Amino acid sequence: LRDGTSLFYIRSHLPLADSFGLAHDLRSAASGQVLFHCAFSHWEQSEEDPFQEASLTAEELEELGENPLPPNIARKLIDAIRKRKGLATDEKVVKEATKQRTVTRMK
Repeated sequence: LRDGTSLFYIRSHLPLADSFGLAHDLRSAASGQVLFHCAFSHWEQSEEDPFQEASLTAEELEELGENPLPPNIARKLIDAIRKRKGLATDEKVVKEATKQRTVTRMK
């Protein structure tokens, strides 16, 4: 809280991917009474490999079989960016299709 005012000054570091829509969320929660400023601070490289399946050996792939690798944070981030930009992802549209139903008109 700034002295003599009702303003709050908040300084923080957050990942860029989490900042999308933040200004809108803050303004809607405060009925538009928010001044929002965001500035780039620094880059930080992720420790995880987003394409870990490409670095697996033949034995490791055989061990996994049909079970896919669990998605890590780096891969989730890349997929979210690709979705936002309208690019293709590896996500399946139909996850468990057991039966296809079609709608027909009764004549």
